[in-house]
Amino acid sequence: MACKHSASSRPEIELRLLQFLADATADDSCRATLIRTLANYTWLDADNEILFETIRVLFAQTPRDILNHLPAALTRNGFPDISCEPLRQRSLLAPADAVALAGELLRSAK
Repeated sequence: MACKHSASSRPEIELRLLQFLADATADDSCRATLIRTLANYTWLDADNEILFETIRVLFAQTPRDILNHLPAALTRNGFPDISCEPLRQRSLLAPADAVALAGELLRSAK
């Protein structure tokens, strides 16, 4: 079952979930659940995988300030050319929709 915010492609779904994870206004417990859920997911877009891994580390350190630390963290990790701009758009996903979208993403990856 697709949620009402369903995106049409895996890279688009990946981006929407990354926006949710980076959004400091999103529910922290839901963000933590999504990080655990997506920990073994095979990302279709390599840049999205790098963003996820960096967000995962930053979430453990500063969950409310990810976007401010993300560019420097990417540069320290050797990825200064990965753009953070798409993640600066505030997520419109409700926590339940983000969980449903993650489930859709995992199912589509099989």
